[in-house]
Amino acid sequence: MARLFALLLLSLFMAAPLRAETLQLQGKERWIAIASAKDLDEAIGIAQLYSDPPGRVVSSKSGWYGVVIGPVKTADLVAYRKSYQGWPELPKDAHLSNGANYLETVWQPKAAVKPAELAFGKPVEATAEGLPFRAELKGNADSSSVEVSATSAGHTLFTLSTKADQYADTGSTLAAARLDPSVSLPQAILSRFTGGAHCCVDTTFFTEAASGWQMVSGVTLDGGGYGLEDFDGDGTYELTSVDNAFLYAFDSYAASFAPMQIWQLRGGKIANVTKDEKFRSALKRDLAGMEFQVKLNPELIQSRGYLAAWVATKIELGQGDEAWKVMLANYEKTSDFETQSCTTGGSVDDCPQDKLKTVPFPEALAAFLKQNGYTPVPGN
Repeated sequence: MARLFALLLLSLFMAAPLRAETLQLQGKERWIAIASAKDLDEAIGIAQLYSDPPGRVVSSKSGWYGVVIGPVKTADLVAYRKSYQGWPELPKDAHLSNGANYLETVWQPKAAVKPAELAFGKPVEATAEGLPFRAELKGNADSSSVEVSATSAGHTLFTLSTKADQYADTGSTLAAARLDPSVSLPQAILSRFTGGAHCCVDTTFFTEAASGWQMVSGVTLDGGGYGLEDFDGDGTYELTSVDNAFLYAFDSYAASFAPMQIWQLRGGKIANVTKDEKFRSALKRDLAGMEFQVKLNPELIQSRGYLAAWVATKIELGQGDEAWKVMLANYEKTSDFETQSCTTGGSVDDCPQDKLKTVPFPEALAAFLKQNGYTPVPGN
């Protein structure tokens, strides 16, 4: 009877009309308008840059999309700028709005998959679709391993172990998510910090296979490793990263930019699907975020580190010729990260000093893009 009553309440709730979203603010609350765009992907790309407070995209009576953060309690934007600690900075033309012209939120960030951090003697759990995965860091800092298992209805589905390293207790995490729609159960994601400046994260995926559960190794990545994003809205997460080949290639780490990469786990294998047409919107958003940063810092358009990633992304979107012309007109003519070649044809590392030759940036960039699959390279 209680269950029937609960179902009746649920049906009444579902039948009730949803109250329309109200974006018009009252009192001292205000939206901070960051930008506006005719194109939704462009607006989302800008909004994705802001996380504290998080950016969102709203439709407006003008037919344009607005990128806003907030709401915040302020009537003084000058004072808010001084207290603002987020990244990136607020654009010079940002302004306050009470939202009177905003219609509805058309995009805002989804709740992130939260990983559990491992430590010796403290097993952790991560759950997806009602299936709990358990990970335990065993051993000590000199010799350790991570044991990952899953149990359903009292039955152990698998127990698998993988070697860890001396940094395992400072940066190892366990998460769970649906990555592969071709199998019946979700996957566990074990990430382990390898140590080193800015580097690196090894990721192991635990997934079903015809012969039982198996471990699948991802690419070793700089920074925080893979991100998770359901780009096509099918309930399955894609894996995201940036192309690590661009880091330090033409500028310092801090000044380097890198194109987005998108990966999928299918049937026990990880494939790079960045060029798949259905992820074109994701690349457009990534490009919009890059270009908005030039609005915030116009000097970026001269940066070799920025231009390399920007041209690569434009090539992926079929806009390489246009981008190449912009690069030729703007790149900084001297750099501390000049590309060199050896006139003997040998390795640069083993080349005599008098045989080293500086390669002009456009030539070096063309070779680099071709080597890393960003084709066709304009003029080559």
